[in-house]
Amino acid sequence: MGLPTHSGILLERTIVLGMAALLSIGVPLASHSQSKSDAVPVDQGDAWSQQTREAFYDVDQGSRIMPLQWAQALQAEDGAPFLGDSLKRFGYLRNPASPKGLPLGFTGAEDAAGIAWLGMTCAACHTRDLEMDGKTYRLDGGPAFANFQNFLSALDNSVDNVLSDQGSFEDFSNAVLGANRTDQDAQSLESELRDWYHRYHTIMHGSLPKAHPWGPGRLDAMGMIVNRLAGLDIGPPPTHIIASNIKRADAPVRYPFLWNADKQACTQWLGFARNDNDLFRTARNIGQVLGVFADFRAARDPSTTELDWWAYNSVNLRGLGEAEILMSRIGPPRWPFEVDRDLAAEGAEIYKATCNSCHESNPGPVPWETPIRNVGTDMRAMQLLKRRVSTGVLADSIVQPPFSKEDNAISVLYGAVTGMLLSLPAMPHEEHSQTLPQAHTAADCAGKIGYEAKVLHGVWGAAPYLHNGSVPTLADLLKPASERPMTFEVGPAYDPIRVGLAAKQVGDDTTFNATGCNDPASGHSNCGHEYGINLEATDKAALLEYLKTL
Repeated sequence: MGLPTHSGILLERTIVLGMAALLSIGVPLASHSQSKSDAVPVDQGDAWSQQTREAFYDVDQGSRIMPLQWAQALQAEDGAPFLGDSLKRFGYLRNPASPKGLPLGFTGAEDAAGIAWLGMTCAACHTRDLEMDGKTYRLDGGPAFANFQNFLSALDNSVDNVLSDQGSFEDFSNAVLGANRTDQDAQSLESELRDWYHRYHTIMHGSLPKAHPWGPGRLDAMGMIVNRLAGLDIGPPPTHIIASNIKRADAPVRYPFLWNADKQACTQWLGFARNDNDLFRTARNIGQVLGVFADFRAARDPSTTELDWWAYNSVNLRGLGEAEILMSRIGPPRWPFEVDRDLAAEGAEIYKATCNSCHESNPGPVPWETPIRNVGTDMRAMQLLKRRVSTGVLADSIVQPPFSKEDNAISVLYGAVTGMLLSLPAMPHEEHSQTLPQAHTAADCAGKIGYEAKVLHGVWGAAPYLHNGSVPTLADLLKPASERPMTFEVGPAYDPIRVGLAAKQVGDDTTFNATGCNDPASGHSNCGHEYGINLEATDKAALLEYLKTL
């Protein structure tokens, strides 16, 4: 991660202090029993096995949505158990290997006090199934079709119902505490639930867009991470909330794919996050787990008056290290169907002439250079780079130079992550892991306005396209923006000819409505990236055939 600010300087200083050793520790993979899934795993390389797959699905990173017992006691709007369908109604996938019967990418890890928590892992947002000819194909690390906003809203509504209806609370408290609970037990539970709901509802009410919801397969992750940290974690006690820092998270992007992510020099769609060594990858992952409910408050150490970054912090650095190693083993999915090799060979030459200058994998020493380009696509997500927030208790923290009372939102995020890293004991582990690619030169990720040009390995399995998921197929992406579909359905049904989403999907709430070039900052514009649009139809067909082989 890094902007040209004090945060980037301090992350460099962290390396000098030897923190890279901590963040590149060798982490043994967890042991997981093999189990059968309905989905057929696509070949993703020899390093990606059933064991690594299942470990990736549920490695704990410190996410703490709510106590698992609470989640199991909640009811959906129809009265069914909230978790009863493995959250399939929100697009999440079943995980037969889960020891607690949770959906794929959800955990029930216990904290130091032995309390199990419902949490999320990278896999919840970065695993997808594709369906064709009656078969389901699993792409690990692929962008999920989950509707995260609907999940967040439904959880908010379920807890609100418990707190606003006495009968619902009776059912809930009996399920959590047992029929022999005392009135005092119930009162304590209600108080804890109200405290939880105050924080949760504050961020959801202020963040979730109402007029244009994210929809399946999209979310404004960076907006939510900033809202979470600046809105809930850095205010003064006792609440730590700065409600004015919470803004509408209305710049949704498509979940990115994770294969080859460890090789990119810069990452995040906006390309501002340095990713060229273990330290920066861990910093990036701390920001990610804050966005999916790590329990954190910036609190002062009464003995020093400085911030104690770990007094109230559930971030699991060991779990993040294991997750990063696992992600580095996810290979690009190999096209599972037949390919016309002669046509693909023709497409390879067209690719070199048309696409390679931005999307080349830069063979040689890693990390790969990551071009950041403004190619006329939707500009709404770029506005995050200009956003400013009140800095709360960070204004006089250890981060130097100190923040002003209001500062750049991304810098505040980096300042918090840096504070966490700097406050850890140096070199608590002696062994280094050589599993992940190491940096040879410092990446230059800061100060560029645009979106990252990803290496396109496995791109055939990552529809819909553009950073905001506004184009359903690669065939449509090769058309002028004015000819791209304005409405299409989002879901796992796959079209191997047009290479992307099938025209007809199954389920509710699947329709995506795009805007065109007349509204290029709507968050939904399908404008821009007009490359290859003038190719002959035969050349487009050859290019599509080649893209299947990457």
